Amino acid sequence: MAATGVYAWKTVGERSALSTSYSTVVAHRPSLAVDAYELLSGALFFRRTAERLVAAKSTDRERLTALMEWVHENVRPQYAAPARIVPDNFIDIARRGYGYCDQSAHVFATLAHFAGYDVHLLFLRAADGVSPHTVAEVRVDDRWVLVDPWLGFLFLDRAGRLAGTADLGTAAALPRGYALIGADIDEGHFQRGTRFETFPYLSLSGLVLKVWRRVAGVPTVDTPTAPPTGPPPTTPVVTAASDPVTLRAEILEMDEARRAHLDGRYDQAIAGYRTLLVRPVPLDMAESVRFFLGLALLRAGSARQAILAFDSALEVAPGTAWRSSVLYYRAEAKGQAGDVDGAVTDLRAANIPSAVQKLVDLGRGERL
Repeated sequence: MAATGVYAWKTVGERSALSTSYSTVVAHRPSLAVDAYELLSGALFFRRTAERLVAAKSTDRERLTALMEWVHENVRPQYAAPARIVPDNFIDIARRGYGYCDQSAHVFATLAHFAGYDVHLLFLRAADGVSPHTVAEVRVDDRWVLVDPWLGFLFLDRAGRLAGTADLGTAAALPRGYALIGADIDEGHFQRGTRFETFPYLSLSGLVLKVWRRVAGVPTVDTPTAPPTGPPPTTPVVTAASDPVTLRAEILEMDEARRAHLDGRYDQAIAGYRTLLVRPVPLDMAESVRFFLGLALLRAGSARQAILAFDSALEVAPGTAWRSSVLYYRAEAKGQAGDVDGAVTDLRAANIPSAVQKLVDLGRGERL
């Protein structure tokens, strides 16, 4: 049965544009029943995915690392995708494959919740109350520890143990990854942070209060978080959209392939992505498909084919907004294929915090 969710594309005027609405293309108008189905099926998918990711892990650090790495890979930072984006729910964010820091933290928190952890978001706060960034806080052994899936790291103290806000400036240093993206963040931002919970890890009492506030029109203290400064998001040139009927079919095919990808059914995902690429789909869709194809091939153990897919992504659209992520994962594929020097070159060209950390791990960069 074909997936019913709209992936990330809709027709805007005479061009294809990335959207974040998942109101179904099967229904003629938005449907509460369909939206509820999407959320419930998404929750079941996240529960299954969380269980799969942590099944073979024996420590909290290993489990949280597995969850964080899955989110960092499947919800690429906003500099790795077109800028047309608004807040969205956890399953939609994962399916389209990119998001701002608060959206990445939301996806991670949902996974961590289904892995059995108490978890919430932490909106960092400057002295004037503005929130420049969002991370996740997870309870481990009666301590709240910090995870930043958007930049791709767990906070660790100098002894290599999981660290939280209370450890910053004493047992643990603030990761240099923030400076690398130009974000002026210090320990005070964490200490002034605002905790936030949302569905499906919101407590029952919190859910009732939130619904009451919405119905009563009571203002909430929850404020959107702005993304950190750094590599500016770019908007790719897009080709003319397909006719509505064809575009609808392409959207559903893309969503079906993406669902298989997220579920670890890489052969199905690869076949679906390749089917889409033999047709003249809109350019912004094609850019995403080429990136996802490379990732699926990499995770399926086909490093050399993944390199070719990533090469194609850069050759067909050298200015793609996915460029940093293409280089980052092409470096991983080159490393698996034995080309360490090529991997180092790609990591340096990617110039993002997770790439810098990889260089450190390879002994080719300055320690963060």
